[in-house]
Amino acid sequence: MRRLCVLSLLGPAVLGGCSVPGTEAGGPCNQHDVCVAGLTCDVVQHTCVSSEKIRWESVPTTVSVTLRAVWGISEDDLVAVGDQGTVIRYRTGDLQWHRDTDAMAKAKGKSLYAVWGRGNELWAAGSSVVLHFDGTSWSDELVHEGTTNLTSFTFRAVAGSATETWAVGDGSASSSSAPQVFKRASDRWLTVPDANLSDFSGRDLAVVDGSVVLVGSYAKQTPVFNGSTWTSTAIDTTQSQVSLKAVWGLKATDLWAAGSALFHTDGGPWQAIAGKDQPSSIDDIWGTANGDFYMVSETSYASDAYHCTATGSCFPVSVDETVHGFLGVWCSDTGSTVVVVGDDGLAFRRVTQ
Repeated sequence: MRRLCVLSLLGPAVLGGCSVPGTEAGGPCNQHDVCVAGLTCDVVQHTCVSSEKIRWESVPTTVSVTLRAVWGISEDDLVAVGDQGTVIRYRTGDLQWHRDTDAMAKAKGKSLYAVWGRGNELWAAGSSVVLHFDGTSWSDELVHEGTTNLTSFTFRAVAGSATETWAVGDGSASSSSAPQVFKRASDRWLTVPDANLSDFSGRDLAVVDGSVVLVGSYAKQTPVFNGSTWTSTAIDTTQSQVSLKAVWGLKATDLWAAGSALFHTDGGPWQAIAGKDQPSSIDDIWGTANGDFYMVSETSYASDAYHCTATGSCFPVSVDETVHGFLGVWCSDTGSTVVVVGDDGLAFRRVTQ
């Protein structure tokens, strides 16, 4: 005979040795990675634990500038970038961040807004600069471009796939013809034609399932390149214009975009995801292979960060006793490592006791 589990309002449901997921410490989380009040879902083990078992630890960076992005080559090898050409690296064996003097010399004090990697390779991009780390040393790849219109161009994001690397950003207000989307070919960054981004200020991009999805300040749509032609995905909103700063997802039919609100697309128009615990402005998102993700905000006064399930239910996360402003987040595929960076050189790492 099949056992039937019944949820009790008085506590964990147990009937004939059968418990309801999400209701007891040590038991499994429910299908949405949610547990009852007082318990938190450890997404790594998929079990409900006391919130005291999951904590964040501050990892001193020795820098005081704003850190704007972070990337993990692995859970034990992290890179963060920020203002004044700052590039710092964290290795678990050192238990602290160190300045990457090679990268910072190549950045020449220019602000860096993005960092992304593939294997041991890294790219860091910012104000008229794109740096490349080949696994051994850093180089400034814009030297090879040979164009003059990049002197006022700000690269906001760099990302790619196993075979491609892309960048997006915005030019100066006086340069309407400034390129806004690039694709890397060998060691050169070439303008992508026919993008039709005349009113677009690129902020982030995702390369999934052979398509490149761009987000930014754009009137009710996001540009999409399918490998040969440009199309667009509509944003279902009553607002005249939506400001999006970040995009992340595991596949083209399950993408999240964040900025002035949180949006989701299953391949159709972007739909706003309502939630009382969401910040009014989101600066970055990143997630795990299970589909859950984290969001951070520089201007949020309610919480340091937010953890969202694969269905878009978001919950505030207390990183520290003091609410900070964070601009970058990265987490490993398993979710066992989550790192946030932000104002005044702050960096925190999520650990499970």
